[in-house]
Amino acid sequence: MMMRRCQDATAPQYLAVHWSPVSETASRQHLRSAVSHQLTVPPHRRTTYDGRAFAVAGPSTWNSLPKRLRDPSSSFAVFARLLKAFLFSEY
Repeated sequence: MMMRRCQDATAPQYLAVHWSPVSETASRQHLRSAVSHQLTVPPHRRTTYDGRAFAVAGPSTWNSLPKRLRDPSSSFAVFARLLKAFLFSEY
């Protein structure tokens, strides 16, 4: 939910700085991940600590969602409903 709020520019600024679409990176604009609305995951070394940071865990979780959930044209209410349905179907 916070990554979607970062996309809509309604998240706090200290979290919004960690949101970077693949399509905005000059060397990655022509990749399939840029078309499918994925985010850039920063490199990290330690799996125990660095992977749990919002800067890494947020984009990684966002990229693991189905493509229909990452669609930026849907409203936040529609996203929340689809996310809830997806999470209930998974677990």
